[in-house]
Amino acid sequence: MDIRVEIIQMAKIVSSFIGVFMFCTLGLYPAAAVIPLPDEELSSYLPQSDEVKGWSRNEAFEEYKGEDLFFYINGGAEIYHEYGFERVIVQDYQNKNGKSASLEIYEMTDPSSAYGMYSFKSGGEGEGLDLGAGGKLQDYYLNFWKGKYLITITGFDEDAETIQGLQSLAKVTDTRIAPGERSEHPSLVKWLPKDGLKPHEVTYFQGNLGLFNSYPFTTKGLLKVTEAVKGTYGGGYDIYIILYNTEHMSDEVFQSAGEGLPHESRYKSVEAKNGTLELIDEKGTLILIQPSKNYLIIVLGTESFDSAQQIAADLRSHIRNL
Repeated sequence: MDIRVEIIQMAKIVSSFIGVFMFCTLGLYPAAAVIPLPDEELSSYLPQSDEVKGWSRNEAFEEYKGEDLFFYINGGAEIYHEYGFERVIVQDYQNKNGKSASLEIYEMTDPSSAYGMYSFKSGGEGEGLDLGAGGKLQDYYLNFWKGKYLITITGFDEDAETIQGLQSLAKVTDTRIAPGERSEHPSLVKWLPKDGLKPHEVTYFQGNLGLFNSYPFTTKGLLKVTEAVKGTYGGGYDIYIILYNTEHMSDEVFQSAGEGLPHESRYKSVEAKNGTLELIDEKGTLILIQPSKNYLIIVLGTESFDSAQQIAADLRSHIRNL
C-alpha cells in the first residue's frame, strides 16, 4: 500500500476517536464542531441503500467544510487544503455479510485541484480503473476523480467480496456525478515527455508539502512551489518540472537553492556547474537542478550527470515544441 495513503487513512481513524473524546467529552470546543454539517447537494452523488445489491447505508452521512476537515483527519488535512479543499461528504456502507466500506466525496476548488489530490493519493503501484477521468485500486483503497471531485472508497479487508463492493459503489457514484463535469488535466502535466513515462506514476503538486512528500529536496521551502509535476520513467529516473510566474522568479529561486541546499544535511555533495546544480544525497542518488525560462527542471535518479543533462536538454526541446 502507498505510504502516503496509509498515513492519511490512519490519521483519519485516530483523529476521529480523539476528536470525539476530547472536544465533546472535555468541552474544549463546541460539540457542534464535529456534528455533520447541513446537507446541500453532495449527498445526491451517494449511492442509495441497495442501489448496489446487498450494500446499504450505515447510519447518516457526515459533511465537513473548510477548516472542519481537521476534526475529521487531523494530521492529514494540511495536504488537502494545499490542493484546494472545499468540503467532503462521508457515508459508510455495510453488506449483508458484514463487510464494510467508507465512501468519501471531496469537492476541491477546480479540476486541477481534484486531479492533483488524486495523483498524490494514488501514486505508485495499483490497478488502473475506467472510472471518471481516471481511477486506481490499491489493496482495499479505491480512488478516482471527475471534474472538481475526488472520490475515495475504503474497504477494511482485501476479500474479493469487499473489492467487488468498492468497485460497484464507485461505478454508481461515477454515474451520479454530472457527465458534463470538465475533467481536463492541468496543462503542466502535458509538459512531461510521454516516451518511457509510466502512465500511472504522474503526480501534480500545488505546494511545498506535496513536493516534500514526494522527495524532501529541502526542509526550508527554498523551491517556493505553487505548481509542479513529477513523472516516473521506465529508465529508473524521475523528472520534476516546477513552474513559476516569471523567468525572474525562476532565476531567483534557483539562486536561493544554490545558496541553501549545501546546508541541508541530506546531501553529501552540492556543486554548481555551468548554471546547473549537481547534488548527491546520502543514498548516492544523483540529482540535477537546472533553470530554463520560467521553470526549473529536476532530474533525479540517473546513473550519471551526463545522462541527466541529456534528459534535461531533451525536455527543454519537448517543451518548446508543445
